[in-house]
Parts: sequence; C-alpha cells; structure tokens
Amino acid sequence: MTTTTPGSDPAPSRPRAILVALAAIVGLARCDSSHHSTAAPAVDVAQRCVSIRGEGGLLAAGADGRYLVVPSLGEADRFFVKPSRLGSTLLYDQNGGFLGADANGPRRLDAPDDSAEWEIHGLQVTRSGLGPFDLVVDPDGDCRAFPEAALDAEVSADHAQPRDPAAPVVGFADVHAHLGFPDVMGGVVMAGGSFHRFGIERALGDCAYLHGQDGELDLLATQVGGGRHATAGYPSFPYWPNRVTPTHVVTYWRWIERAHLAGLQLIVTHATGNRSYCQIMKAFHPELARGDCSAHDEIERQIGYVEALEDYVDAQAGGAGRGFFRIVRSPAEARQVIAAGKLAVVLGTEYSELFECRESNAGCTNEYVDAELQKLHDRGVRSVFPIHRFDNAFGGTMPGGGLGGAWMNLTSKVSTSPVQQAWALFDPLQHGPIGGHFQEMEECPPGMRGTTQMRSMVAFVDDDLDFVRDLLASIPVVGPQLEQALDASIREKLAPLPDYTEFQGDDVGGCNPRGLTGVGHHLLERMMDLGMIIELDHVSQSTLDSMLGAAGARGYSGIISAHDWIENNEPTRRRIFALGGFMSPISNPPRSLADRIVLYRDEMASYPFVPAVGMGTDVQGIASLPESDPGVRIDYPFTSIDGTVSFTRPRTGDRTFDYPTEGMAHYGLFPEWVEDFRQLSAARGDDTLDTFFHSAEAYLQMWERAEASAASSRAAKPRRAG
Repeated sequence: MTTTTPGSDPAPSRPRAILVALAAIVGLARCDSSHHSTAAPAVDVAQRCVSIRGEGGLLAAGADGRYLVVPSLGEADRFFVKPSRLGSTLLYDQNGGFLGADANGPRRLDAPDDSAEWEIHGLQVTRSGLGPFDLVVDPDGDCRAFPEAALDAEVSADHAQPRDPAAPVVGFADVHAHLGFPDVMGGVVMAGGSFHRFGIERALGDCAYLHGQDGELDLLATQVGGGRHATAGYPSFPYWPNRVTPTHVVTYWRWIERAHLAGLQLIVTHATGNRSYCQIMKAFHPELARGDCSAHDEIERQIGYVEALEDYVDAQAGGAGRGFFRIVRSPAEARQVIAAGKLAVVLGTEYSELFECRESNAGCTNEYVDAELQKLHDRGVRSVFPIHRFDNAFGGTMPGGGLGGAWMNLTSKVSTSPVQQAWALFDPLQHGPIGGHFQEMEECPPGMRGTTQMRSMVAFVDDDLDFVRDLLASIPVVGPQLEQALDASIREKLAPLPDYTEFQGDDVGGCNPRGLTGVGHHLLERMMDLGMIIELDHVSQSTLDSMLGAAGARGYSGIISAHDWIENNEPTRRRIFALGGFMSPISNPPRSLADRIVLYRDEMASYPFVPAVGMGTDVQGIASLPESDPGVRIDYPFTSIDGTVSFTRPRTGDRTFDYPTEGMAHYGLFPEWVEDFRQLSAARGDDTLDTFFHSAEAYLQMWERAEASAASSRAAKPRRAG
C-alpha cells in the first residue's frame, strides 16, 4: 500500500510524474504557503498516564468504535498524553487507539487524524464544542507508551543542575547544519521530518510518497551518487537513515537531544536552497510542493520549520520554554540557555540568491539591501552567507568540481540569466540563448589550489541530462521527436558550453576571477554594524580577499569558515585567526579532525583568543555525516565526557545502529562519535578532545566581540542635531 503524508495525494506513478513535469514546462504551477504560529501554553501532564471523565462517567473502549461510559477507575481505559503541539495533545489508549470525535461525540480511531487533536487546559481537554473532559492522573496506571525513539541514555540528576552563565562553556559547537531542510525547495526534496504532530510513525514513515516506488523519483540522490532504494521508514528502516543519504531526515528531534547529551552545546542552522533547482524539483511533485521558490519564501519557510520544531520540543516537555531546544538571538542569551542545560540554536542563511539579489538584479541597491538585512535580523537571523554556489549581486562564488558542481554550474547559468523559470531550459519548443554565464575560471594566483575536477559542460549536457530525455521519450507518439528537439534546443540555449579542459584533473585547479562588488561591500559593512556573523565559505578567492580586508579594516572578529568551502591555506587561516575569527572543518572521523585541530591550534597560538576548533557537519545539506575511525570499538554502556550520562546501544524502532560499521548513521550517534574521539585522544596522549570541547566557548567569544564592535561603531557615529 502506498504511504501518503497527511493532506497529500498518493505518490504519482512514473507516467503521472511525467505528465505533471510537462505541465510545469508549459507554465502550469500550483503553490501554497504555510506559516509558523505559536499556540497556547502546553501540557503539564505531557507523557503521563490519565483516565478521562465526562459528564456521565469515565471512558472505556467499546466494540463499535465508540467509548463506553463506566463508573469506576478500575473499569476505565488509561490514556497516554502525547502532545501534538503547544496547547494540543493526542490521547493514546491502552489498546493502541486514539480518542477522536465526530458529530455524535467521542469515537475511537485506529490512526490519528485532525479529530484526534484535543485542546488542553490544565487537567481538561476540549474539541470543537465537545467537553470539557477531565483528565484524572494515574501515576501507577498501566498505560501503553506512545511510539517514540528512545534516547538510549541514562541521565543523572547532576546533568540538569543549573550552571553559572558567566563561567566558560564546556562542550562543542556544530557551526553548520540544516535543520530546516525538510521544508527546502518547496518541501519536495527531503523525505521525513524532525517531528510530526502525529508522532514518529508519520515523521519517519515510508518515503515512497515523495521518492516513488523503490526511490525512482529521488532525483537529487541520483544526481549526487545515490540511486534507487528501499523506501520503508519507521520501524524497520531497511535503508535510511544512513550517513550518506542527501534526501532523508537524519535529525529527528530525539536524535538531536541525544547529541546534546553528548556535549553539543550550540548549533548554527542555516536556511538554504536555490531557486532554479527548487523549480525543477517542484515540477516533479506539484501536488506536494509548497511556496514559490523565491529566496524570501524559502528562507521564511525554513525558519518557520525550526521555530515549529522548538515549539514541538517544548510541548513534549510540558510547556513553552521547557524544552531542551532553544533558539537564541545573542551570545548572552546563548549563555543563559546553555547554563540551564539546554541547546543554543543560532539561525543563519546560506541562500544562493540572498534577498533575490541575482547578478542581473539592478534593484539590488544599497538602500534595498539595508531594508532586507534589517528584516532578516529582526527575524532572528544572526549568521549570513553573502554568496553561495552562484555568482550574485554581491560577488563571485567558489565553483565546485564533479557532477554536483556541474549541476550547480547549470543552475548558476540560469540564475545569472533573465530566465525566471528553470524549466524553460528543458522546453524543446522554446529557442534562443538564455543569456547569463557559466562559472568563469582562470589560472589561480600563486599559492592557491583552486577548484579541480571541473566537469565539462559539453559532457554534462551529453551524458547527465538523461532523466529529462527519458521523460520526454516516454511520451506516446511525439516523445522521440521531442527528445531530438531538446538536444538541439538545449545546446542553443546554453551556448557556448565551456569545457574547462585545463581544470578537469586533480592537479591543476582554477579560480573564479569575479570579486566583491560595491553592493557586496556595503552588505558586509551593514552586517558588521549589526554585529552579525559573516560566513566566508563559498566565495571566490578575489571575493575572500576583499571580505577579509573589510573585516580587517574594522578589526572585526565576527567571521567564520564553518565547513571547508574556502581556499584553506596557512596565510588565509592566519588572516582569520588574527582577527579572532572561527574555523571549523566539515564532517570528519575523529582521527582526521584531531589532525586538523593540531594544525589550527598551533597557528592560533600566536593570537590572544581561545584556541578551539569545532565542526560544521553540514547535516542535511547534501553532505555525508562522518565515518568511524578504522578499528574503533564501542563498549556499552559508556559515559559522557562530563560523567553525567550513561549511553546504551542506540536503537530506533526495530533497527539497532552499529557505529563502528555504519559511522554516524544519524545525528543521534554523536555520542558514539565523541567516544571514538575520546579513545583516540587517550591513545595519542594529547588534548585534542579538550580543544574540541572548548569550541562552543570560542564561538560565543567570537560572537561577543562582534557585538561589542558593532556597539562601539554605533556609539562612535555622530548623532543628528535636533
């Protein structure tokens, strides 16, 4: 049976997918929107066992899908209180059913629907005029626990003891993550969710609703080295989660919580995406797609997703502000959150066309950028990539090699052109060059490696667009003619196709000559005025030189290279470290990270800042999570670094995860990764793990210096008379 998400149609068949994609080509589109909202305070009896009393007595399941009214607690059913959101809850009975309602009153549901959500007020629930029903707490009752992922951890009382916010933070930072990715690119790229109002069975259910039978519609995975796969999710998980999948959720909320118990104190989560690829993906799933693929909509949607995750975690803990997952807007707030034993979550953006500032957008003026940046800051965003994967109005990008880089090069061509709809590129009935440009490459300055393994765009068009050819060829009668027309028209639209001959190998890399623009420099100045964190990754070497020059002119510390997308050589690193900036490698096994820590720490020793290195996992950012170190053995139970948590073997549903063979199959295996690192550090007899566990403190000090610099700049500006 095909699995669907709530409110969705079944997964389209292959012919159906072809037809809906063709509808997109000729301009038919469907979009809707969703908005984050915060409901009333949540449930004091969350995760507890209750009986339910109405006017005539207590409820017990009957044989006809209804609940009987019985006089005594001994005869009554017990219900598990599972919050669905702030202010609402599911009531899960001892036989695996749900308390629902219809026009005739309470009814028993085999699976939850909208009628299974009850508004909760203290110890009473109501729904659409029904009730109130009283909740009778039964601490010794025989409740059936609602399906949920276990933490596989025993947490001592010492773990929750409040700490001094002024004391240095002990723990690590993941400074590059994508927790909002389930809602990226119209919400039709990544299957699953970090949460769902109806629980884990919906959040991590079968992905066929999106990826099709055997994963045949998982387009993004096929373009970055994946392929067809088993689609079943919770509880069996035959294929996913795994550390390499780019299109399945690996940050379920309980997995994030388990990572937090291992010492994760701060995470920076970035709203990401690109308009052109979003339009292509929406064409395959118009029934499911949301939004209009604009930068504004995509960023807002992902921020809203993270806010909804915060609300959901709060609801599970019993009310607003009670959960472990806290969005913060200042380093002072982050310190308060961490001192309370919770995870500080910083909002960022990593969008290819920030503020819709495509390279050709003449409306991207200084005044426009000021207004848009202020909106972003008001929304709570504190860390921003001015440039990501495309040349845009702010400057040049650092190209990527391989097939993934070629796809970005193609969409970059569209982004820099006047074309508004990416599918026009594949319409065989439209002709003529689209304009714009592919990524330009030239010999790098001395000492710079640049980008290697550049994919020839001639070969890319010939060999890597087969999914479009197959789609067109399968159309009855006219398919072969459309396929031939596509081959001719796409070359015409994209001409000239660069070959990058001198940069295709591993030895010689090329550099993008495009540098920081005037409006790009203005953006940096306004970010520094606001004390925001400037993300340095994904920019051309020329742009990077100018960005570091701008920060250096103001002695500004709020700069970061979070996940290795930078010309990573010693002169560049020293420019960052000298300003008090922060650097973190992308996901690595502990052995590789330890080697980088030694290198970076030696270089940082010359400067008066905390020498620490974190990690930018890039989780859910079309990147892999770390492998384990060869030969590592994890013996259970093992304890956290601070000694307050004992971890047991991780298991979700029917699947047990084995870190030594699988690596970090999902984010909840961070404890095993830290234990791997602890063993390595002990065997080496060094303190690299300590350096890693100072990374959250180092990030906060960098952020504090950025805020102090901004405050000084504001104070130094002359006030207007009158």
